[in-house]
Amino acid sequence: MKSRSHWLCAATRVGAMTLLGAVTGCGGTTASRPAPKPTASASAPTTRGTITVTVEGLHNDKGQLIGFLYNDEDAFPTKMDQAVRRTRSTQLTGPKVALTFENVPGGTYAVAVIHDENGDGELERNFIGIPSEGVGASNRATATLGPPSWDDAKFEVAGDAKTTVDIRYP
Repeated sequence: MKSRSHWLCAATRVGAMTLLGAVTGCGGTTASRPAPKPTASASAPTTRGTITVTVEGLHNDKGQLIGFLYNDEDAFPTKMDQAVRRTRSTQLTGPKVALTFENVPGGTYAVAVIHDENGDGELERNFIGIPSEGVGASNRATATLGPPSWDDAKFEVAGDAKTTVDIRYP
């Protein structure tokens, strides 16, 4: 696996129009993108479900949350343009908000979330590349230096699934 300097530094390569253009609606609606490839065997029937992501630890109700669903270890969590689904919520009503990904085929996934406080669709960073807005990953996965690992953030989907993301701020 390639070394990654900070788990969401690549967000600035995704312009606001590209990022927000892939997102439709608000309050947890999913973007209209092709369905992710299931990781189950080809002979097994694919079960679809809804992934409910509980995002906790928001410092304020400014801006929006942007969630990225991955089924690829090499893309998670820095290659936001390779997320198989995106969702967002502009209705931040307290320290806890739910995001949903609907009609997701069975398989192995991980979620990354940005608290885009200024609503510009980009992750703000300081002069050395450390995010100045909140970030988090599924299963409350954390990391000291660099991104959280796929192994810590991944979870299985075989029908409806739930995971929790703790937003961390600099």
